[in-house]
Amino acid sequence: MAREPNDEFWVHKNLLRELIGAIAIVAIGLKKRREYIELQKKFLTDKPKKDGILIFEGFSAPQFPYFSLSVDLSKKLHIPSRVADFGKFNLHSYAEMMQLADIGFLDMLSCFRLQRVHLIGHSLGGPVVLWLLGKHPESVGKVFCVASPSNPPFAETAWIPLQALISLVVAKFSFQKALLAEIVVSAQPYADRITTISTANDKILSQVATHFPDNRATNIVYYFDSQKRKKTLSQQASNVLYDSHGGIVYHPETRKIVIQTILDSLKK
Repeated sequence: MAREPNDEFWVHKNLLRELIGAIAIVAIGLKKRREYIELQKKFLTDKPKKDGILIFEGFSAPQFPYFSLSVDLSKKLHIPSRVADFGKFNLHSYAEMMQLADIGFLDMLSCFRLQRVHLIGHSLGGPVVLWLLGKHPESVGKVFCVASPSNPPFAETAWIPLQALISLVVAKFSFQKALLAEIVVSAQPYADRITTISTANDKILSQVATHFPDNRATNIVYYFDSQKRKKTLSQQASNVLYDSHGGIVYHPETRKIVIQTILDSLKK
């Protein structure tokens, strides 16, 4: 499933505005920490909710850039939302990361007295949420993989040397296709709950690499008009700011698209 270019999201007047926006989203994430914590307290003392949201950050990413995403979703949907805690840079082995993910998921269910949890996985957080879907299908609602390796035969990145180095130490489930294939197979019976979101200009993962290999899943790719973009940005800069990897965290317009896609799906 693809969406046509949308000027409302993609076209802006000048580079300075976009650079400020990219920096601002990091600052907002830090500023949102207090509101994020206050919302946790509110929902802990509030009456039980049916649904909650748990966000799994990308590889080596800290929690704070995702706080604003969590706050936005929580306030708009009126349900508890958390960012998974993998430590400062979530540099863990496959076994450790999955154990931490499982503990965090079960804690989310218990603390907020939820019936189910919707999962959002960004980049390498995607395979984690697919694994949780396969392990706890009765307690997982909808699953969103944003710029995530979801199609094992094509899950190669452009950073081959770094990929080889990382696969020896951490995140083996992403860079070793056999492990990723096991995760995808475990989630396949529940493919109708899965939505993948990516952008056509993602330079780390190709579109086909992000598509979950089952026609019951919803695979969304966003495009933008590169000719119009060249009036305000160099091609190199547009790729950096508008890919779905950095964009969900660092660029407000890409975040806006991702958030709206998730909201539309959860409100159905």
